[in-house]
Amino acid sequence: MAEDVLQDAYLKLVKWGYARDLTNPFGYCCQAVRNMALDYCRRRMVEAGCFINSANGDLPEVDGGARADAGINERRSLACIETVLGALPSRTRLVFELSRLEGKTQREIAKIIGVSATLVNFMVKDAMMALAVCRDILRG
Repeated sequence: MAEDVLQDAYLKLVKWGYARDLTNPFGYCCQAVRNMALDYCRRRMVEAGCFINSANGDLPEVDGGARADAGINERRSLACIETVLGALPSRTRLVFELSRLEGKTQREIAKIIGVSATLVNFMVKDAMMALAVCRDILRG
């Protein structure tokens, strides 16, 4: 940071120092460097209140042990899943929800909707293949 202060002070002195009739050039230089250093300190104090830095430059951990960007990826995942499931036929979506969200077996689902367990298996497979698009999108 000291190098940045000196460089900015030098540029200021080169630009404005010759435009003035200086009676004490050394004092003027010292005052310019002092003022520049104070400006840098004030700026760092303001930035410290706005930004969180970690030692290694990675995103800092937040409460709960999750990375700061985890919520963004989760919201993207949920939006993609909701879009894909919304595009599925209603019966396929129902079968997927009963299987994956409620934990029902294929035989239980087959009884509920009145189809064979094999058809339930194919419907779950179709839903999972459709959701693979979300996985590919989120991988980037």
